[in-house]
Amino acid sequence: MFPPLLRPSSPVSDHSVHPFDRFFLLPSVGMHVLGSMQLGQAKVYVVEHRAEPQEPWFGAGKEGAMCSRVTRAFIDPAQGYLPLRVEAGYVRIDHGRLVDDQPQLDNIVECLGIQRLPGAGFYPTKGVNRSLVLDPKDPSFDATLTAETYINAPLRKLVVVADKRWDVTRVTTDEPVSRELFALEFPNGTRYSDMVTGVEHLAGTPDEAFQEMLNGRKPQEESSSPRPRWWRRGGMKRGQGKRRDKPAWD
Repeated sequence: MFPPLLRPSSPVSDHSVHPFDRFFLLPSVGMHVLGSMQLGQAKVYVVEHRAEPQEPWFGAGKEGAMCSRVTRAFIDPAQGYLPLRVEAGYVRIDHGRLVDDQPQLDNIVECLGIQRLPGAGFYPTKGVNRSLVLDPKDPSFDATLTAETYINAPLRKLVVVADKRWDVTRVTTDEPVSRELFALEFPNGTRYSDMVTGVEHLAGTPDEAFQEMLNGRKPQEESSSPRPRWWRRGGMKRGQGKRRDKPAWD
């Protein structure tokens, strides 16, 4: 379902990246450690990222009514610093004052299995990614939020609307990779350079012939004649009774 962990750059689509990587791809600005706690049998560090405040999703309203996206990862240092749980949601802000101690969550990712790879760390083999929304059956649910009700209302009940799971059945390390996988085929006439060896190549042309071209010599062409076609017969010198061949460009 997801690509390997720790992608080196941001993904094209947020849905194409591993849920744990989504946390590590957040900007370092706004990232801080809240402390440590016990999560099940593991002692974890709680790392939080808090985005810059923004207007609530219902648009313009009471001046000073804002919200901030909060993402928290519960990281286990004993298992390769993998997150055992990642929570994301919004906290409310009223004129710079934080209204909520805990965010109204809309996404929870839990790791249900981790495999230790000899000499290669750890990999999360099982997990669940849950998306949540406000429960429309909750009596406190208000579909027509205003700035006033948004700031003063209690946190609403949530329901799961999506439950995506992953289960990796096989993880191996140091798999041999065939060199043929790295063989690139260029269209004939394409000039390219090997940045390791510093040698230039011309697709469709033997390297020896291309190097002769680079050195200012025309490459030899195959011919049924015993002499290359770019040789021509020379003239006779005085005092000699026979002709001799001399090289010259066509």
